[in-house]
Amino acid sequence: MKFLDRLGVDRSSFTDLFSACLGCGARVQEAGSKLIVKGRRRSVDLKRGEISFGDDAPRAIWYIGSEASSSRTWLWGYENINRLDERLLTLARDVRDFGLRHGLEELSTPKLALSAKINGHALSAIACGLSQEPVCYYRCPHAGGAVFVAFATGECVSPEGAIASGMDATKLISLARDYIGAFQLNHAVLSGALLMRNGTKFSEAAGKIVANFKNDALFSFDNLGRLSEVKFAV
Repeated sequence: MKFLDRLGVDRSSFTDLFSACLGCGARVQEAGSKLIVKGRRRSVDLKRGEISFGDDAPRAIWYIGSEASSSRTWLWGYENINRLDERLLTLARDVRDFGLRHGLEELSTPKLALSAKINGHALSAIACGLSQEPVCYYRCPHAGGAVFVAFATGECVSPEGAIASGMDATKLISLARDYIGAFQLNHAVLSGALLMRNGTKFSEAAGKIVANFKNDALFSFDNLGRLSEVKFAV
């Protein structure tokens, strides 16, 4: 999890951790959707631990957890109430262990009330971000709610950890602003994470990030850590 060190993430802060994992995982999710899922029908077999899209060969999955509509709760997969094969639970259990080490109750408490902050998408983004290999999550709805699973997306990521086709500055900044408008985040951590996964070199100093696009982009943050403006070098 060297990316957490590179971004200066406070591992005991849910907001910092979510910001880092969301930023680093955004492009992987996008690539997985475009290159693997492709909008096709899916088939999930939890007993076999597999998911398939269209006529593609099945892919191994990890079981992250589930949302229950009636009780408005999230249940982490490591509780294993469905008695799934242990292999499917390794990702969720790694998340639990991380939460225990760093005092994050959101990760180490088996059942949580759903909210704008705590939900399957946010918790799955963290689970995938903490994985030792590139993975993306997939929501599988059913009559009582939804289960969230993850699968490997190694073919979508270069050996250096960047997505093969990087975003230009305008698209990355737009994505950062979209996320900032939708979630409670550490803006600097999110921006750095997006740049890192995009394969864009950057440096940080005194509340600013300089990103080395074709024309350098200067991200400025106010005294509350909020993204205040982005300027391009001329």
